[in-house]
This record gives sequence, structure tokens and C-alpha cells, in this order.
Amino acid sequence: MTVGTIHSVKGGEADTVILAPDISSAMYEAMSDRKGYDNVAKQFYVGFTRSKYNLFILSPHSHRLSIDAEALV
Repeated sequence: MTVGTIHSVKGGEADTVILAPDISSAMYEAMSDRKGYDNVAKQFYVGFTRSKYNLFILSPHSHRLSIDAEALV
């Protein structure tokens, strides 16, 4: 099992990926414009594509500081 941020596993691959949609307050603020939102979406795309077979998206800890990851799929 490897635990890490999306950035830290970039380029990696696993049979199963469990992804938490919680984001930092700085990332939440950056999403206030289209460019910032697109950057966050691209980062989650990287997280989604690390999985060979199974992708599980957890429920967010805080709905304010989360991204609707299912909407990005």
C-alpha cells in the first residue's frame, strides 16, 4: 500500500486507488476562477488515472473544502 498526495504518486500506477476529494483552503480559493478550477480538475484527473482496475472516491470530510470529484469523471 502506498499513501500519498496526488502529486506524489504522479507517474505511478496501482490496481486500486482510493481518492479523497478533500482539498486545502488555498486550493478552494484558487478555484474561484476558471483557470484555477481547471488546474484542480487536471490534478484530480491525474489521481483518477493512477488506477488500473478500481477507483474508489471517498465522501468528503468537509463539503466546503472538497471538490465534486464525481462531476469531473
